[in-house]
Amino acid sequence: MSAPAEVIAPLPGDAVTTTDPNDNNIAVVRISDEELQSGHASTATVGAALGAFHRDGIVVLENAVPLSDIHSLNTTLQADIPALIANPNTNWNGGREVGNISQPPPMTPDLMYPSIWANPFAASVLSALIGPHPQVIYVNGNTALGHSSKRQDVHADLVFPFATTHPFGIVANYYLTDASVDNGVTEVWLRSQRASNFDMHQPSHAYIREEHLQSRAANSGFPPIRPTVRAGSVVLRDLRLWHAGHPNTSDTPRIMLAFVHVPWWYETKLTIALPRSAESLTQSWANRERPHERISYPVTWIDGDVDHTNVKFQGNFQSGNKAYLATVPKGENVSFFEKAGADNVSGSSIQKFHEEKDKEGVAGQS
Repeated sequence: MSAPAEVIAPLPGDAVTTTDPNDNNIAVVRISDEELQSGHASTATVGAALGAFHRDGIVVLENAVPLSDIHSLNTTLQADIPALIANPNTNWNGGREVGNISQPPPMTPDLMYPSIWANPFAASVLSALIGPHPQVIYVNGNTALGHSSKRQDVHADLVFPFATTHPFGIVANYYLTDASVDNGVTEVWLRSQRASNFDMHQPSHAYIREEHLQSRAANSGFPPIRPTVRAGSVVLRDLRLWHAGHPNTSDTPRIMLAFVHVPWWYETKLTIALPRSAESLTQSWANRERPHERISYPVTWIDGDVDHTNVKFQGNFQSGNKAYLATVPKGENVSFFEKAGADNVSGSSIQKFHEEKDKEGVAGQS
């Protein structure tokens, strides 16, 4: 019989593991030291995370990544930040005044740690949520630079009509330092994924309409919260969940990596550009002995190195499975990509969306 999932004693400001249906805290399921050493999640851990995710739209798996891997990546990526700030191709989420940049992880085999690129604990929960062999279609990061002062508008990471009854896209976030209110931890609206639909968004965009924000904050019993998340955790979040980036008032940039997972049948056109030298590594993740720990990457193989500091931002997570799309409810809103095509906007990509919103001085999608 599996041991029960461990309930942690919180630090001040920490989310508390809970099954109370009225509690407005993120559930934290701690991976035991024995699980971390073995690399395998217990059924109790998966069960606790699964239930919390379906209820809240988000769950934290704590102690899921060796801190040595976290510290190694943080050191590497912190050193990249000055060059990214100077690079005219860097994606600024919401404009330079927000102080938030997209920053992918290194894409060389020696720094593509399996604990982050294919975390077995996250994989076990993901395969229970969206089916076997989840695929990673987006690899990037979100860095809140120090001494920033502007927040993002509340949004979901979706700019197209989406399914309202089930999760179809899940992002795994890895904070490379402890994250708190002081250094820009993300604001989340628990359980908003269960009441959300694309018509709640501003026309053709990711942002949620103000009237829905006010109503949910006042009446749902689950106003927005900003938890403390320990380094070494994996945060699994439903793409439908409402959230918003906040400023980092500390001296040090706060880096959060992001890996978006979709079901094997989803048929998105997105691929990850990786060096051919990483092929055997990614294949090893897809062919793990335990099926529920397998993670796949649709890849465009590159001969030579891939410069992670110059990766083009792509964020269209829409399915290409036409039979599935026929079941998705249609509303008044149209997708950003449909609108861009109708308006004959060149470069119909999410990058254009960012550029337009940056000109308006509005924080973009995280």
